[in-house]
Parts: sequence; C-alpha cells; structure tokens
Amino acid sequence: MKKIQRILVSALVCALAVLMACSNNDGSRSSEEKLPIGNLSEKILGKWIHAETDGAPVLTNQKSVHTFVLEDSTIKAYNSLAMNDVGAWWEFRKQMDVAIDGNKVTVKGKYDNGKSVITEMTVTSVAEKEMQLDAKTTLFNDGEAYAVIGPRHEKYVLVEKDYSQDILGTWEGHITSDQSAFDDSKMHRWEYKDDGTYVYFGLDEDGEWQADVNSKGEYFVDGNLLCTRWKNVGDPEEHREWWEIASISNGVMEWTALRRNDQNSDYTATFSMRRIQEP
Repeated sequence: MKKIQRILVSALVCALAVLMACSNNDGSRSSEEKLPIGNLSEKILGKWIHAETDGAPVLTNQKSVHTFVLEDSTIKAYNSLAMNDVGAWWEFRKQMDVAIDGNKVTVKGKYDNGKSVITEMTVTSVAEKEMQLDAKTTLFNDGEAYAVIGPRHEKYVLVEKDYSQDILGTWEGHITSDQSAFDDSKMHRWEYKDDGTYVYFGLDEDGEWQADVNSKGEYFVDGNLLCTRWKNVGDPEEHREWWEIASISNGVMEWTALRRNDQNSDYTATFSMRRIQEP
C-alpha cells in the first residue's frame, strides 16, 4: 500500500513539475540574478498569508500562514497549514528553524509523525505588505525524501489582524453568496471554544437548535485564516474547510473564501453571522 501511495505522489509531483515548466516567463531576471535585499532578516518579520502561486490566486483551502519572529536574537518561523494534498497536514503555529543567506531563506521543521520538511525560498522582492519569492519544498518521511513541490513563484501578503481571540463565543448566520461547498442555505450556529474545539448546532424539524450533529469539531485561527475539520455523527469521513475572516466588528463576523466547483470554475463564497453569546 505504501509503495502504491509513493507512486501516486511521485506521479502527482511530476505532473506538477511539467505544468510549472510550461508556465509563462515574464522576462524578468531569475532569482540568482536579483540584487541582494538589504536587511532581509528584518523585512520578513511578521505574519504572512499565501496569496498567489505562479501568478494565480491560491484557493482558500490551500492557504497557509507563516509567521517570522525574532526570539533571543534568533529568527524563528511558526507555520500553520491544514492541507489534505500530499499527506494530511494539520499544524497550528508549528515552530520551524530559519537560516538566511543573502536572499535565500531556508525553513526546516520536524513533526511528531516522523515527517520533516525543508523549504528553500529565494526572496525576489519584499515591501511593507507584500513579499514575493521562488520556493521549493522537499518532504521527508523518516529521513527519506518522498515528494518535491516546486520550484514555484509565490506571493505572500502581510496579515495585519489576528482574530484568534475575537472568534471565541457563539455565532449564528448564513451564506451571503450564490454557492458554498458545505451549505444548505439555512441558518447555522457555531460555538468556538478556547481549547481549539467547536460545537456546531443544527436546526431540527421543530426549529430547535441541536448540538448532536458532529462527533468531532476542531479549529484554529492564525491571523485571518480559519481552519476547521469535523466528522458527522455516524460518518467516519473527516471533512475540512477553511475561510478567511474578512472582519469581526460590533458583534458581526464576515467570512470569504475562494473555492473551485465540480466544473473546475472558481467562485467566491461569503458568509455573515452575528455573535449571540460571549465566550
């Protein structure tokens, strides 16, 4: 079984590499030809969310957040990602080691499941609220590389607000767009707790809220990225969905997400809710 999985992953990576090799060249100088960026170790500090890959916007369910901080004169990175592709990742502010050499930033991290990752990023430009870089990520299992993602060109934007505390409490709302992946156009209710779990309430036939819908509900918020996973009662399959929190103000929370439907077309889903109970 593991051999089959490795073959499938290898095929996926090879296909990805071919697509990237065929991407348009904008005629700009390569990473190696870029002039050194002064004070890069200071300019990358902050919380950044993945916005684009090779010029295309990143679907919300594929986004990640990377926070660079200075701790005891050493730069550390804290990465949050919850992706299902190339392995099921669910990591909230995972601490990573950082090395900077010129314009090259190397981020390394080890995980409890025996996996480790090395991402090599050559920063091509960094401004106050935007960073662009060329990246290659190598995934390891027990020290053996099993997947290489990239090289790819990525754009990150600075996250200026962290909603991890503002989301706490009970919220009620509904979809405000034409479509969404997990929606029935009815009212929904969530209680977000400070231990990383949440309770989803569904309306029964009598119009009463019931908290017996999910057998599992977990979430985390890093900056403006809300990642959730759950299992429905009687269903062993785990579902995942994440949103970008557009705002939380005056007891109203707005979500937005870039999705792709079954027809391979992208659309923007939006959701609005009001807080009905404080934490």
